[in-house]
Amino acid sequence: MHNNVKQPTEVSDLSDGITCFAPDIEQMLRQERKPLGKHEDPEVLDAVERLIAKKRGYVFRMPQAGEGVVLAWSGGPDSTTVAAYLMEVHGLKVFPYYVKSAAPYTLFEELSQTYFQKFFIKRYGGLFYFPVAFHLNDPLIRRKQLASFYPMVVEYSRMLGLWYADFLTRRLDQPIKTVLYANTAEDANDAPADSLTSFRVLQLSILAGKTGDDLSWQITALPLERSIGLYIEKPTLIKVAARLGLPLEHTRSCIRKTTLHCGECAGCMRRKTAFKESGLMDPSRYLS
Repeated sequence: MHNNVKQPTEVSDLSDGITCFAPDIEQMLRQERKPLGKHEDPEVLDAVERLIAKKRGYVFRMPQAGEGVVLAWSGGPDSTTVAAYLMEVHGLKVFPYYVKSAAPYTLFEELSQTYFQKFFIKRYGGLFYFPVAFHLNDPLIRRKQLASFYPMVVEYSRMLGLWYADFLTRRLDQPIKTVLYANTAEDANDAPADSLTSFRVLQLSILAGKTGDDLSWQITALPLERSIGLYIEKPTLIKVAARLGLPLEHTRSCIRKTTLHCGECAGCMRRKTAFKESGLMDPSRYLS
């Protein structure tokens, strides 16, 4: 394990019961919390959270050090940073998965994943597990009609995450019932399907009719998890990555079929903006 990861005897307990190895990072995250995005529905969000809390006594609980989580991992800066944060700050085991599609940039996302798989195993040892790929061979992607079907693709991905967690739970001694995503406040502003409201509605539907241990199932976007003081943007995750010493130049944001980031697509523009607003140097190489 990376020598910056402190041992359990040095754990700090935050006021809300979250155990972490780097309270300075947790404090920064909470200081940079943003207001709810434009696609959030505060009335629905509040009502659903009350129902979830009534059902099981809490909305979301961060797993304790040594426990496992499933993480949707694209090889981009957001999910890569969240993976490192979970391992280094909270000492969690990360079981990543991703959806492999016919999109032209998939190959380059996998190159990023290959790099960080080696990086994480070297740094964190047994906390990082081999990523699992689920194939989505959808001709609609080739015809560039994905935007119209985006909510369905998102729900499909989340169902795969829950299925994978259930698969792991049935085969490991320790249950894994937390499925995490790296959606940020910008993502929630772009699409209703990426909002915290969307995750909460799905969470409630998972809990409906369940009792006992089944009530511990969790699914959320960690950067949006307001119940633990978060609702953060991409520049904040870049600051976290810098503190954790992550080589973000090896992550992938570009959605075009180019070896280097094109510098012009929506993914690249968002990446450039995030680095600029973070106040940190952008180490990425762009074609323009």
